[in-house]
Amino acid sequence: MFHALKSIPNCFVNTISFTADKIIVNTWHECFGHCSFKVFKQILSQCNLRACKDVHFCFVCVCGKCHQSLNTYTKPLELIYIDVWGPSPVMASNGACYYVFFLDVYTKFTWIYVMHKKSQVINIFKTFKTLVENQTGHKICALQTDNVREYLSLTPFLHQHGIHHRLICPYTHEQNGSVERKHRHIVDMGLTLLVIVSLPLRFWAEAFIAFAHIISVLHTEVLNGNNPYHLLFQRQPNYNKFKLFGCACYPSLRPYNKRKFAFRSSCCLILGYSIQHACYICLTLEGKTIISRHVIFNESVFSYNDLTNRFEIDSASSQVSSEPLPSITVMQPCPMSSPSLVINNDSLSPSPSPHNHSASHILPSPPPISTANTQPMVTRAKLGIFKQKFYHTSLPFIPSPPTSVKYAIASPIWFTTMYEEYNALLSNNTLTLTSLPLGAPFVGCKWVYKTKLNAYDSLQRCKARLVAKGFHQTGGVDYAETFSPVVRHTTVRLVLAHVVASHWPIRQIDINDVFLDGDLTERVYTQQPPSFTSTDPHLVCHLHKAIYDLK
Repeated sequence: MFHALKSIPNCFVNTISFTADKIIVNTWHECFGHCSFKVFKQILSQCNLRACKDVHFCFVCVCGKCHQSLNTYTKPLELIYIDVWGPSPVMASNGACYYVFFLDVYTKFTWIYVMHKKSQVINIFKTFKTLVENQTGHKICALQTDNVREYLSLTPFLHQHGIHHRLICPYTHEQNGSVERKHRHIVDMGLTLLVIVSLPLRFWAEAFIAFAHIISVLHTEVLNGNNPYHLLFQRQPNYNKFKLFGCACYPSLRPYNKRKFAFRSSCCLILGYSIQHACYICLTLEGKTIISRHVIFNESVFSYNDLTNRFEIDSASSQVSSEPLPSITVMQPCPMSSPSLVINNDSLSPSPSPHNHSASHILPSPPPISTANTQPMVTRAKLGIFKQKFYHTSLPFIPSPPTSVKYAIASPIWFTTMYEEYNALLSNNTLTLTSLPLGAPFVGCKWVYKTKLNAYDSLQRCKARLVAKGFHQTGGVDYAETFSPVVRHTTVRLVLAHVVASHWPIRQIDINDVFLDGDLTERVYTQQPPSFTSTDPHLVCHLHKAIYDLK
């Protein structure tokens, strides 16, 4: 048909170009199988067919070829994707089980925060919002999330700051496609980093965060050869700071040393980069984390899976004896579940030995060093003074503190304790019932329960205390200043020294309600103790003496 169309005489083509109407254009569109309007216009232009009216809408094409529409964005933070991953089957080294990431749709920049519970999303987003808006100079315009609880709780905060909360449409999983692909990218490459250095899976959080730093500086075809960091901050990243994840590193340990002869550095492995400190995170063989800016890297050695090569020994400086040194077997405890470290020092001798060619030749280890206490200080252990140990064949019954007044009243033990405490308050003239004056401050109160145990974990007594809700008080109205009477340790030592020098006996006593000796000069009113109210519920308690938690 296309060749037949080109064979039409020019005079006839010119007639069509001036006399074609909408019906003729629709007919040609149907003849070409409702092809796209772009292709259809190319055919008309090649055949010199110029219709008077272009067709921009076709009902048949819409019903048969409806497809997805793509949105374009023109500036950073115009739309942010947020999603939570987890729970992880393996708990991270810091106890986290989840991570939440934020993805800028325009720049493809990714931020990752690890967390212990999903409820931390709100606080993390508040911190993230302040951080990115201050660093980039742009405001977050919209936030796209799922229809789950932890995201819906963000809606009031977003409306307060003028941020549009966009939820994905039902049955439109492609709106969440970028998020799911980013999850897969982070998890796959994070596990790859762990495989390279043979680290346990409990370091997945450090690997994911380290990879998030890497993908933010990589050039991508999605951004036309640009990188997310340059698009967001308008400057190129510093590639010199990136090191191999898990490689051997030697941070400066001078600030951490407690002895003068301690080594200035030791072999560690790098776990990533600290944004807060602008330095590196290093993991020692003892499982401690060190934050240091002064680090020397050995990227050809991975100290976790190749501990035998963690020290570089110069053969010229190791000639300390003319006799061959025996092999040394060093059993280094390592919390990272690595095999015992075996170092062969046969190469330290300048004169070769016939056994040096055998890598498996290890002499017996030296006898263990005696751990007896040889210091001259006189201790109780040397004098044979030991604390007597008691063993219980059965555990005594210890009532658990009730969670509310309702459960406390139902228990005879706790109700008796509350009754004794209330009688102590009345007998010491701590409070009196009165009417609340107009405009006078009012403080609430509640019961607090606690079990007190002996030295051998047996029940001594149950305690119930009437505690004031001090956070209801107003400074300058019902209290002037707060203080806590604390005895100094020097005073206690002086008293004990005088008692020992005078050969006086020492006894320990526990005085009940000793705090009731403090008189109040302010007029403080509190509610009646729960479950001990009078017949008139409108009366309040006028406090003459201080009670717990009263400012």
